[in-house]
Amino acid sequence: MPVPAWSDVPSPLPMQAPPAEKFTAAQITKGGQTFHRYCAVCHGFFAMSSGALPDLRMSTPEVFARYKEIVLDGELKENGMASFSDHLKEEDVKNIRAYVVTLANVAYAAQPKPAEPAPATPQ
Repeated sequence: MPVPAWSDVPSPLPMQAPPAEKFTAAQITKGGQTFHRYCAVCHGFFAMSSGALPDLRMSTPEVFARYKEIVLDGELKENGMASFSDHLKEEDVKNIRAYVVTLANVAYAAQPKPAEPAPATPQ
């Protein structure tokens, strides 16, 4: 099966609003370090996927709410997302989530806003 060209990959925009949570700098830093050690090989540096696997920044609120179940419990193993319970602890997953949610909020704030409709012209 041929790999699609970048122009064939549908744009993930507009993205759903990610959780509006605030995290400590330590959580984000630890999460980034752990993400880049275990997750980036598949999900891309800075959670920016090349299109082959999900761009985690574009996750739905439901996915963000289920990180433990997905990453540790193997909830999506049938889709190819193996459990990392042999490498990660629950605190690691919380920090990874903090890192990805923070990046998601940055991407959400930076996405182009829909154009304002043109004012009606008098007849």
